[in-house]
Amino acid sequence: MDRRALSSLPILMLVACGEPEPAQDAATDSGRTDTGVAVDDRSNEPEDTGSEIDARSGEDASVSIDAPNVTPTDSGIMDARGIDVRVTDARVTDARVTDTGVDVRAADTATTMAVPLPRDVMPGASCRALLDRIGVRYTVSGPLMGVVDPVRVTPPINGVNLRYASYTASVNPMVMDCRLAVALFHLTRELRTRWDVTDVVHLGVYNYRTIAGSTMLSQHAYAMAIDIANLRTSNGTTHSVLNDFVANGRPTCPPRATNARDRLLKEVACWMHDSRVFHIVLTPNFNAAHRDHYHVDLTVGGNTIALELPAMMDPDPGSPFAWMIDDH
Repeated sequence: MDRRALSSLPILMLVACGEPEPAQDAATDSGRTDTGVAVDDRSNEPEDTGSEIDARSGEDASVSIDAPNVTPTDSGIMDARGIDVRVTDARVTDARVTDTGVDVRAADTATTMAVPLPRDVMPGASCRALLDRIGVRYTVSGPLMGVVDPVRVTPPINGVNLRYASYTASVNPMVMDCRLAVALFHLTRELRTRWDVTDVVHLGVYNYRTIAGSTMLSQHAYAMAIDIANLRTSNGTTHSVLNDFVANGRPTCPPRATNARDRLLKEVACWMHDSRVFHIVLTPNFNAAHRDHYHVDLTVGGNTIALELPAMMDPDPGSPFAWMIDDH
């Protein structure tokens, strides 16, 4: 197939099919618990699936194009509606028409591709197939209490290391639900390409327990949450939620930054919420329990970055609303 023909065509539709830390001992957990959240039960809005594959030097990648009745043409791969594939600066090793569309494989690429949001991914074989396709390294984990689709992901993801509690910690496999691995793929891709982040320090993923003061299970019990404490860019600049995030109250987004480190942290938090990659994003602007980390999770129907309490209500631990605002 002529690569130049492929590179001349716009993309109209693209669908791609589809990593974890060892479970932390509950005894080492700080005892903080997940928050209650507002529920947004509106149906998912249709998403624009248009996308361009920008394939450059890097790892092998595989991309599926959802194009029914596709046939090869002299100008590339296109159907009657103009659905086609664009691959630039890549060595295409295989492009074939199938019953479900066109499968294009480009070697030596670091490919930007359309990947479904975690909420649109079914747990099980289809989720693991997505991890295979997008290049997240994992093994299937043994059964874990509370976890629907446990996998053990090996960072880095998209060139971003995930380390537990410290920048000096080893990069170890992380146990999580497969759908959280999809969320981390989205997050690390943005961290690397938009903010040049190479290292994330987190405070844990899986911990089977209830929310403090309630009988409800935490999202950590489902391995569907991660606590993010620090980010480091490729030039060695560190961004600490504890030391660099300036807590200036609500609204959290759009970000109101006072310096460059604060700005990066707030931009990342707002992207995580606005992109809907994560459903719950809690920052130091939320309450004192989050002074040193972001809690982000995949609560079904959730859409929260700030909790609006009744006027003059003190959102401190110990108040009648403490169970709503404490995320561990």
